[in-house]
Amino acid sequence: AAKLGRAARDLEIRSAFASRDGSALVFDGTYSPPKRGKTEFRSWVSLRGGETSVARIEAPAGQLQAMRPTLLTVLSNIRVMKGAAVPSKAASPVRVQLVPYRLRDGSASFSMPRGWQCQDHGKGIFVAGEPGGYSFISGNVTLLTPQMRVNQPGILVSPYLAPSQAWPFITAGYGLASNMRFEKVIPRADMARLMGQAYTAGPVTVEELIYTFTNREGRPSRGYTYGISFGSRLGAGWSFRHLTVTAPAERFGAWAGTFASMLASYRINDRWAQDYVAQGARRLREMQQQTSAMVTRI
Repeated sequence: AAKLGRAARDLEIRSAFASRDGSALVFDGTYSPPKRGKTEFRSWVSLRGGETSVARIEAPAGQLQAMRPTLLTVLSNIRVMKGAAVPSKAASPVRVQLVPYRLRDGSASFSMPRGWQCQDHGKGIFVAGEPGGYSFISGNVTLLTPQMRVNQPGILVSPYLAPSQAWPFITAGYGLASNMRFEKVIPRADMARLMGQAYTAGPVTVEELIYTFTNREGRPSRGYTYGISFGSRLGAGWSFRHLTVTAPAERFGAWAGTFASMLASYRINDRWAQDYVAQGARRLREMQQQTSAMVTRI
């Protein structure tokens, strides 16, 4: 139906019926293909294991009912020759050896495939991966709000955004990804409430994102991101923290199990986390003092 819709903007599905077990679907509709007038059709879709079959009969609008016996006779006499159709096979799960890695400042540790390279940025932030679009990333991006009236290259400016809005904005702004399309956005209000008990400087929004995109090399890719947006009541800026895994679009499914193990292996050093929170609290108090001083001068 989507393919018909791309060919004709007037596609209309009039009725649709599904079997109780979900293995069959029948739907009727009309559309106007290029260089032809309005057309009626009926489509059948069936699922058997990993195979999908689709059949359709159609005729000029108002003539389908009369032509149905002839069209169904033609359809029933179609035979697929042996070897003409090969069932698609799901990509086999990859099996790689994961080795432990610890950031130089001791802030975090995780596991990654042997042979991968890691760019260690400290404070729990890193980019691990290998050529070809495979990656495991822990990142933190600081953004300024428009009210700061800053317009400098390399500095992202935006109002506070939820992860599903922040991620495409950030990746496009840094030239890391384009054409991002979300397959799923999973709100995690439970985690936001939990984090909000410790982070009281502003709003917290947590979402899981599954999406496709074009990477900087122009290759179709797929990714998963656990994203957290931390706001600020001061209104000067906000930050986006994330854990992300990516792979070429056709290989992501095969890597899903390995990615799950890698994400589960990520650990933040408790002592370091406590120190970092304390440092953040000090910075927040400094910002409050600076803001108070500015207001006093005004």
